[in-house]
Order: sequence, then C-alpha cells, then structure tokens
Amino acid sequence: MAFKVTLIKNILVTCLCLCVSLFSFFGFLASFEPGIGHAYWKAFYGAVLLFSLVVIFRIAGILKYFTTWRTTSSS
Repeated sequence: MAFKVTLIKNILVTCLCLCVSLFSFFGFLASFEPGIGHAYWKAFYGAVLLFSLVVIFRIAGILKYFTTWRTTSSS
C-alpha cells in the first residue's frame, strides 16, 4: 500500500513540475522581446525552469543513474 501512495505522489509531483517547466520555458522565450527589465524575467524563468527539471530528474532517478554510472564505469 505504501508503494502505491509513493508512486502516485511521484507521478503527481512530476506532472506538476512538467507543467511548471513548460510555463517557465515559454516565459523564458517571451522575455527575449524588447522592453525594459527583461533581464530579471529571464533570470527568474531560467531559475524556475532549472529547478523544476532537477526535481523531475531526481524523482525519475536520472541523476542517480549518472552518478553511479561514472563511479562504476571507472572500475
């Protein structure tokens, strides 16, 4: 039972982070339009995008895969 709850929670968090990352991606692209103060929006949307992608990769286990692959392949 606990496994199902954890799996459902991970799926919901991943879907939420995917929505946030897509919104941040389009916001980042829109901040390249000419105007005043767009550098702040670029930094904000870029930081939110990177944070949401890191959360997705941590939940999916991709970061763990790359860190263990580096240590096991050198042996």
